Amino acid sequence: MKTLSEFYQGDIVLLSIIIGIFGSFVTLNLNERITSSGGQKRSSWISLAAISMGLTVWSVHFIGMLAFSLPVDVNYDIGLVLLSMIPAAGASGIAFYTLHNRVIKTRTIVIAGLLIGLSIAAMHYLGMSAMKMHASISYQLPLVLLSIVIAAMVSYASLYIFYSLNKKKKLSYKLIASTIMGLGIASMHYTGMKAANFSMASHLTNNGHHVEQPMPLILLVLFMLGLLFIFFLAIAVFDQQTAMRLAYYDDLTDLPNRRKLQVTADSYLKEQQKSIMLIMLDIDNFMWVNETFGFTNGNLLMKAFSNRLELLIPAEGLLSRMEGNKFTVLFIEEYTEQQALEKAKNLLNKLSDPFVINRHPVTVTASAGISFAPAHGITFEQLNAAAEKALYFAKRNGKNQIVVYTPTTHDNEKERQIAMSFREALQNNEFYLCYQPKYNVKQKKIMSAEVLVRWTSPLFGFVPPSIFIPIAEKNGFITELTEWILNEACRQMKEWRNNNHPLEKIAVNISAPMFLSDALHRTVTSILKKYNLDSKHLELEITETSIMENLDTAVSVIERLKADRISIALDDFGTGVSSLTYLKKLPIHSLKIDKSFIDDINTSPEGKALVQMIINLGKLFRLHIVAEGVETKEQLQTLISLNCDEIQGYNISKPLKAQELDEFFKKFRAV
Repeated sequence: MKTLSEFYQGDIVLLSIIIGIFGSFVTLNLNERITSSGGQKRSSWISLAAISMGLTVWSVHFIGMLAFSLPVDVNYDIGLVLLSMIPAAGASGIAFYTLHNRVIKTRTIVIAGLLIGLSIAAMHYLGMSAMKMHASISYQLPLVLLSIVIAAMVSYASLYIFYSLNKKKKLSYKLIASTIMGLGIASMHYTGMKAANFSMASHLTNNGHHVEQPMPLILLVLFMLGLLFIFFLAIAVFDQQTAMRLAYYDDLTDLPNRRKLQVTADSYLKEQQKSIMLIMLDIDNFMWVNETFGFTNGNLLMKAFSNRLELLIPAEGLLSRMEGNKFTVLFIEEYTEQQALEKAKNLLNKLSDPFVINRHPVTVTASAGISFAPAHGITFEQLNAAAEKALYFAKRNGKNQIVVYTPTTHDNEKERQIAMSFREALQNNEFYLCYQPKYNVKQKKIMSAEVLVRWTSPLFGFVPPSIFIPIAEKNGFITELTEWILNEACRQMKEWRNNNHPLEKIAVNISAPMFLSDALHRTVTSILKKYNLDSKHLELEITETSIMENLDTAVSVIERLKADRISIALDDFGTGVSSLTYLKKLPIHSLKIDKSFIDDINTSPEGKALVQMIINLGKLFRLHIVAEGVETKEQLQTLISLNCDEIQGYNISKPLKAQELDEFFKKFRAV
């Protein structure tokens, strides 16, 4: 027997390492989706991640084999070549399932790493057995054992990285982790190859090294690399679809949300200019359902209600879930008032049939408000406001009622009802706070959040801020409400700081009447002192309108607050008529670009140029620039390229309750 010399093509060896790194990167990204998914979706992502890991190990091995040549003809048993991928993919699936379905201990990762290491080694040596040639293979046991140890160590490191990256999602971390994994997989392969000795009978001759490789294996490798690339593209498509779903669909019911309905309705009204009807439904006494049966069963009822309602809506209707327990149906068809009442009555009758929730019958009723275009408005906002006013009237007058909007009857009535309920709502804790995270571009993480007040009334259901805040301002309740918001927000922030929460600052909107009053500075400093909260954790947002009412007073108030290290942000910048005139005079810290400018940033060159101008202007005054209302990935990328400092909007996150924000940080500590 004579020993055969071996030869490697360096460029293909390098390619195998690059593929190992790329495949590891794809697998890491798939692993992230496992973390953020549940149920059947989680199982699907585990399967894809396992296949991706198996493809990566398999590709590194067989690209490495394409780089390898002997002075004899070599072919491959394609059946064994394909079979060799099963151990790596199967063991990866078991490991990923273990990591994402139980409490992780070091022992769990060690055992899972050992199993995957053995399976990778099995894949390697099964792949080696697929070689068909006039030569025999023998192995050096120490090097074989070393290759298995390397495989186990790489697997352990990979699993540890997977587990660690559930909390750290920075691109730099993933690139470093992918490089470590790719190099580790390649190291195992080439150590295993070093363990192999190739020899042939002395009477046989060879014809020198053959760099020409068998075409079936080349085609198979290209196919597998194509699958890896498809996985990579699938992640990008999934992320885009997820962003769209977050922006335009309701999480609980999977129905279109208010934003989606508004876009559809306004588009239709603008293009078709035909009559349409809008019915707004609200589940009566839903708060009682939550208190009696619990929030989990309340959510089940909400889903059941939406499913039944969806079945009742004809093809020409568009159903959406609004805030709280409100639903809206847009009928793209002309109806008389009598036809509308009959259709709404039919809906309410069928929705009053009992629902079975956890084997218990639950009966609820609903109220409805109806509006028509163009009679009651030519935009969605006008139609929605009209239907909402009629709905409030229906709920106020006995519930389980249907009311068609009448301007002379309902405009003042709705406002009067809300104003009468306001102070009682404050006393009964019907208001609550939500926090919308803001993404810091330079730090690449969430560092602050805007505080937003919400109201769920036992009488009216969810009352949008766009309705109750103007009424509070008009009726003298806004200062009392603002004080409650400041107190509750600072209390929550102090609790978070005591628990080492990553959120560093909250921003609270201040109304014009309170901003220009003597009480603001005293109220803010008193609340900060009450909770022993450092003022650096609080920012106050004011509007241009409140400043323009009295510039000298505004400057004085801001300077007093700034002296106590309380930062001030100018909200909705660009909507006032004298922005540029006043900006240089204001000792503010941040500038918030209004959503109306962001909407046009990717659809109009002028819109993009205008945002660039605002950012440059803010930078000239050394201001921190925040863009609000960012809803798409394209808007986010454009704003980053324009050197915007902070991003806020549904592309980052919807407004979240305190507990929801805690969960948000657990999953997305860094973006």
